[in-house]
Amino acid sequence: MRSWPPLPKVSVESGGLDPLVWKITAVAVLGSFLAQLDATIVNVSLSSLAVNLHSSLTAIQWVTSGYLLALALMLPLNGWLVERIGAKSLYLWCFSTFTLSSALCGLAWSANSLIAFRILQGMSGGLMAPMTQMMMARAAGKHMARLMGYAAVPILMGPILGPVIAGAILQHASWR
Repeated sequence: MRSWPPLPKVSVESGGLDPLVWKITAVAVLGSFLAQLDATIVNVSLSSLAVNLHSSLTAIQWVTSGYLLALALMLPLNGWLVERIGAKSLYLWCFSTFTLSSALCGLAWSANSLIAFRILQGMSGGLMAPMTQMMMARAAGKHMARLMGYAAVPILMGPILGPVIAGAILQHASWR
């Protein structure tokens, strides 16, 4: 069994949370927000991707489907990997892989390469999402409900903002 590092202290005088708890929450929420944002950001650009990558719309739809399937398939592995690698290490690996695969998506040279990079992105995003709650629960302790109230808003905004951001990008720049 892995031993966890000591949790940040809650300020008794003010009833507020330690600033470290807010930092942990911000980093955890950022990763989860990006994973949720990426779930819907490509939907608006599928027809542009098909034209630019000389692919059929049927084939390019795997850009979205591959991401979502990879994300869902990785969820059950989360607990097992946390026990083997550790939460912090796994989160850092996933966040780094997610960022790298995002850059690779922008550099994709074909529909197949874009699909492969999106699957890699979905795998890392699928591991980050449940770790957000776990890291926040460990850091916040009995203040978890309060912290989740603040953290839920940006995470839930990801799927809503995805198509809006994609539309703005496509209007003013290329899909890359």
